[in-house]
Amino acid sequence: MSFNWEEYLKFAQQLVQEAQGNSQNPLANEVAYRNAISRAYYSAFNKAREYLLTTTIYNPSRGDSHTHLILAYSNSIFRERKALAPKLSRMKDMRVRADYFGNFYDPTLSRVREPLPEIAKKTVAEARDVLTMIINFKPTTVRDI
Repeated sequence: MSFNWEEYLKFAQQLVQEAQGNSQNPLANEVAYRNAISRAYYSAFNKAREYLLTTTIYNPSRGDSHTHLILAYSNSIFRERKALAPKLSRMKDMRVRADYFGNFYDPTLSRVREPLPEIAKKTVAEARDVLTMIINFKPTTVRDI
């Protein structure tokens, strides 16, 4: 049985809710928000990857699997699939910040100034949108991406 990637999304939502209710420990809250961003992204990434692997001729090459997946959706012949690319790209950018940068607001990355709790909530919502979009993709006999 395959892992249900929606569980990552549920966990991300729990992290956001717990952090919102905890005004006592800002450092723990930042850890929770960063983890929420990461888990939300990975729920969407893995669901999107799983979809392509099971319904198309998607054959990811070695290397940056995240970029390859986003490009596959970006180059899709189906408009509803193509719409996932910018969502996945935005979430990936936030996930990279959350996982690798001590200063989430590093000015060399961009001018993101939105509060971390808002970014975490938006990332969770965007991941939910991606999962819903994938569930609602129209079946097709075409194996093209």
